[in-house]
Amino acid sequence: MTTTNKDQSIKSFIFYRSFYKAIETLSSKNRLIAYDAIIRYAFYGEEPTDLQPRVFAIFTMAMPQIDANRKKFLKRIANTPQTNNNETIAIFEEEVPLPKKEKEIIIPSKKNNDETTDPDEFGPEIVFDGKDDLDD
Repeated sequence: MTTTNKDQSIKSFIFYRSFYKAIETLSSKNRLIAYDAIIRYAFYGEEPTDLQPRVFAIFTMAMPQIDANRKKFLKRIANTPQTNNNETIAIFEEEVPLPKKEKEIIIPSKKNNDETTDPDEFGPEIVFDGKDDLDD
């Protein structure tokens, strides 16, 4: 295998259905070889030199798409401004004050419509904070 790209910044790549459909036609042994060749090329830029002809044909079909995606990725990271990790951490660790709650009014709800005031007749408490949720 020959290596054409030693860029370790690539941590993922796009594996297309067309790659899978082509590799699916191979024997189990050649399928493994094809997957390995494509993955090693995508991550490390290693071009295999000793592939069986059908595997080589599939690998050759996948190479231009992997190259195009790598080129787009490297262009995107080159155009991304680099930030200081300490600045980023500080932003996420910054404490944000929570708004103060207004006085809450507790209104007990009745289980039924009769006028009894027996505490056992009341259902769960309803908390009203003075704000109308529909005004948002």
